[in-house]
Amino acid sequence: MIPDADADDFRVPLRHSWHPVAVAAEVAPDAPSRATLLGQPLLLLRGDDGVHAYTDVCVHRGAQVSLGWMDDGRVRCPFHGWAYDPVTGGCVEIPSQPGRPVPSKAQLAAHHCVEHVGLVWVSLDEPVVPMPEFPEFDDDRFRVVVCPPYDWDCHASRRVENFLDFAHFAWVHPGTLGDRDFPEVPEHEVWQDGDRIRIRQPRPEPRNDSVKTGGLDGDAEHTDDGRVMSVMHYVGYPPLAAQLRQELPAGREYAVFLAASPIDDHTTRTFWHVARTYARDQPDDDFVRFQVEVVAQDRPIVES
Repeated sequence: MIPDADADDFRVPLRHSWHPVAVAAEVAPDAPSRATLLGQPLLLLRGDDGVHAYTDVCVHRGAQVSLGWMDDGRVRCPFHGWAYDPVTGGCVEIPSQPGRPVPSKAQLAAHHCVEHVGLVWVSLDEPVVPMPEFPEFDDDRFRVVVCPPYDWDCHASRRVENFLDFAHFAWVHPGTLGDRDFPEVPEHEVWQDGDRIRIRQPRPEPRNDSVKTGGLDGDAEHTDDGRVMSVMHYVGYPPLAAQLRQELPAGREYAVFLAASPIDDHTTRTFWHVARTYARDQPDDDFVRFQVEVVAQDRPIVES
C-alpha cells in the first residue's frame, strides 16, 4: 500500500519518491545521457521543454538507447537505428521499413522527471512526497556551488544518516567538525514539521580557517575555553535528502544540501551543493575542499 502523501507516515516506497540522477547542466541536447536508479537503467534526453527520463531499453531488441546518438533532434538506437522523439518517447522512424507506419506500441517507457535546484530528479512511479527543498539555491544572498557527485558502497539511508549524525564529529572529524577533548553532544532540539524532521543545535566550532576561509572571523559568542559558537539548522527530507544551514559569526551563513540517490541496494551516488553568504570573491574550491576533506573521513566508516 502506498501511504497518503499527507499522512503522518515516513514509510515511503523509494520507487514513489524523487531522486536526483544527474547534474542538470551535464544533460546536453546533443547527446543522450544515462543513469541508474534503484537498479533501473535510465535514458535522459533534453528536449525543447526540458529533460525527459525513460527506461533505457529499445522496444525493438532491447539494446540500451543511451549507447546511440542524436540525429536531427531525435535519438537513434545503436542496434538498428530506430529513432525516438526525446519529448514523447515515441518511435518516429524504423529505417529498415521505410514508408511503413510505425507501430503505436513502439514507445519508450517514461518516468516522472523534473529539473530542480540544478539537478535532474526522477520518480520511477507516481511520486507521493514533495520534492526536497534548498531555498538557498535561488537566494541572491548565497553563492551556490553545484559540486561533482560521488559514489559510495553503501545503502543510501546510511549516507543520509551519516550526514545527520553529529555524535561522530569528535571522533571522525577532529579539527574540522569536532574536538576529541570535547566529545559531548551539545543540547539540541528535534521536532517533526509536516513530512520533514528539523534539528536546531548551538555548538562550538573548531577553528579551521585554512578550509573555512574566514567564516569564523568577527565578533561572536565563545565558550569558556575560547571556541567560537555557531548554530546548526538541519532539515531531513523523506526519504533520502537533507540540508544544513549554519549561522556563523557576524551574520555569515553557510549551507550544504545533500541527496543520496540509490543506484542499487549497495551503491549510492551523492549529489550535493554548498552555499555561502560571505567570501564571495574567494575561490569556490576552498569551500568544496573543506567538504571533500570531511567526506574522505566519513567514507571508510560508513562503507564498513
